[in-house]
Amino acid sequence: MIEQEILPDLQVRHARLTPVFVIGHGRSGTSVLIKLIRKYLKINFGTESQFIIRFYQNLKHYGDLSDKANAARLIKDIAAERYFKRIKKRFDFDFNPGAAIANYTGKNYADVLSTVFGQFAEYHGMERWGDKTPEYIYHLPVLHELYPDAQFLHIIRDGRDVALSEFETPFGAKNSFKAAEDWQKKTALVEAFFTRLKPGQHLTIRYEDLLSNPVDVFASLVNFFGIDDAGNQLIDFIAAHLPYDLKAGNFNKWKSKMSKGQQRRFEKMAGDQLRQFGYSTQFDELRPPTPFEKVFWEADNEMKKILMSRYWQDSWYRASLRIKSLFTPLQKSRPASRTTA
Repeated sequence: MIEQEILPDLQVRHARLTPVFVIGHGRSGTSVLIKLIRKYLKINFGTESQFIIRFYQNLKHYGDLSDKANAARLIKDIAAERYFKRIKKRFDFDFNPGAAIANYTGKNYADVLSTVFGQFAEYHGMERWGDKTPEYIYHLPVLHELYPDAQFLHIIRDGRDVALSEFETPFGAKNSFKAAEDWQKKTALVEAFFTRLKPGQHLTIRYEDLLSNPVDVFASLVNFFGIDDAGNQLIDFIAAHLPYDLKAGNFNKWKSKMSKGQQRRFEKMAGDQLRQFGYSTQFDELRPPTPFEKVFWEADNEMKKILMSRYWQDSWYRASLRIKSLFTPLQKSRPASRTTA
């Protein structure tokens, strides 16, 4: 266990135990946020799961999950995911599929997932679990279908700083035009999804506010998650310790590291979205990009990715997951019992 990430003696009382999904564009601070939530609010998170949607799309090959034999096959297949190797290395947690099967009393896929993630949460002495996988931003209705009462926490970061961060990674956009297009699309997907949820089920916070006013942000999270802190003991503890876990001022890098041309291209695509979330813009009344500009920057983006060796490593892993999913029907014997999602 990584002791600095887990405070076993800290007591947090949760009134609700539904899952928490932290969502956001990649490089927006999701990893920082879940680390702090795990540490101070006692909601357990691991690394990116990356498998929830894939197994959801192949549930027909497992049949009725109220049948314990079917659920056992699914749990064993989930246990083979890379996620469990990662949390073993990082948290020294060794998932026990046998114990999960023995404890399973559910009826559907959501119950299977709760059994799996619940075992990990229990290892850390926590009653509540969560997940953050940026690619799930395209599958939010599925998460809501599985867990109608789940809470969704969206963290948003100035898209220009997101772009700068992505330029150095093996994934994501490689020029400001594509970065703006992607950032605008993903933030719009989240906000549209939130209109479908009940009050108290969703919250959006800004990465910049987390760094500048962390105690205020966590006070809002204590309220959002329904944590009992009538005497303010928890928030007082957070105020005394949380600021040391953050790099204050680690934002607005785009102002010094982005050229004027990059800034202009970003605002052409996402200026309205930036202003919607309270971010300043530099240019007024920019014309939309022309079809030629779109084609040019699309090609530029693909060429820059192709020239990155780390891009191919990351792409190969993602491709292997898709291939594995395609061949799932050949690897599983179709059960006779009825399918229940």
